[in-house]
Amino acid sequence: MILFLAAGALGCGTGTTVARDGAHDDGAAETGSCDPACTGGKVCCVNVCVDLKGDPDNCGSCGWHCREGELCTEGSCGDCGGELCREGEACCANSCTDTLSDELHCGRCGYPCPSGEVCVDGNCVGTGSCDDCNAPYDCCDGWCMNVSRDMDNCGACGAACDPATADRCAGGECMCHTELACTGGEACCDDGCVDVGANDGDNCGGCGLKCGEGQACSGGRCRCGGMVCNIGEVCCPGAGCTNVLTDMSNCGECDYSCGDRADRCVAGKCKCGSFSECSRGFFIGECIIDIGASPERCCGGSCKDLDADNCTGCGRACSGSQECLSRMNYMTWTCEPYCGYPE
Repeated sequence: MILFLAAGALGCGTGTTVARDGAHDDGAAETGSCDPACTGGKVCCVNVCVDLKGDPDNCGSCGWHCREGELCTEGSCGDCGGELCREGEACCANSCTDTLSDELHCGRCGYPCPSGEVCVDGNCVGTGSCDDCNAPYDCCDGWCMNVSRDMDNCGACGAACDPATADRCAGGECMCHTELACTGGEACCDDGCVDVGANDGDNCGGCGLKCGEGQACSGGRCRCGGMVCNIGEVCCPGAGCTNVLTDMSNCGECDYSCGDRADRCVAGKCKCGSFSECSRGFFIGECIIDIGASPERCCGGSCKDLDADNCTGCGRACSGSQECLSRMNYMTWTCEPYCGYPE
């Protein structure tokens, strides 16, 4: 009979996404655990059930972001209304278009030129020569530009609005939504002017850059116990910044340890060789009792029963008639295997 400590209840994982480049996978590994379990073809990505075939933030695999304007169709980014946009085109209103010349999407999606203007190199310009320019138009580089609304010539030729502090030109003034352009180091975000260099956890260092769970924004950087996490890392208690897609001690979510049941963490899943993590056994109270399904450990890429042949480690057999027993380590609150004689 072998007694071992049962694993504690798994805590919720922390939310994070990982931006990647390259070809998409159709069957991406899940990350974290969802309760209740995902149904209807959805998979668990960092504890949230998502549709990998249609979610632009998890397209084809967990954490795979489509670029702005792209759609996620059948697990692939770029399909725009049934077609793949060519290089240089943008997906606007579910259709591929060239924003350098499209009068409905001039310079960017959803920015139409007023009646009588055409789109040239991403700018709305008046027709005719500079001799025909009348207010609010002005002759800029040989084109009649509407200086009352042109971001590159706002109020006067060459007076460009900074897209970091303004999102439009109105009445010849650079504006952030309905207010004047941001100043004093603030950025024009969805909520208006925001000091992204301060301690705003929703706009930390840039508009919409949210700090992950357990992180705090300080000086425009998301920090985990004083550390600045890299892209794709999660702030885990006790571990600090770590990648839950590869960390054996925080695999898929914080505090989920693969232990000796696996030899690697792949895409947030404990793996023994090319197989799933080895069995924990049957749980009864704090420890488990071997009642036909022995706990296992990962040895050489395959799962081996934790028995007298592999007691304290892979290939570490008990001598003579000794059996593989267990005892509680009250320092770590784990049941440790050892070779001995049953009482």
